Amino acid sequence: MTIRTLSLALAAASALITPAVAFAGENQTTQRVRIAYKDLDLSSDAGQKELDRRMDKAARDACGMDEKVTGSRIATSESRQCYSTTRTQIGQSLSHLTGNRTAG
Repeated sequence: MTIRTLSLALAAASALITPAVAFAGENQTTQRVRIAYKDLDLSSDAGQKELDRRMDKAARDACGMDEKVTGSRIATSESRQCYSTTRTQIGQSLSHLTGNRTAG
């Protein structure tokens, strides 16, 4: 099984935030994911919900949450751990943009 080390690059206008999420394991890969939010009005509920959706999709994609495993539709424990940690890390990295409303 592969445990992924995830490095996220989050872009806002010209600024980049690069949090690192690391897991101990034999096989580690690094992925970069961009989450654009320059086009969103983060002062509105709709803008916040869209940012949350984008953060969720980025974490799911980076951690392989939707990959099919033979004999099961359930994500691997490594994918679930990666997703949980990554989602928290993304939320913490972007919480200053939304008044801490997306931190988790």
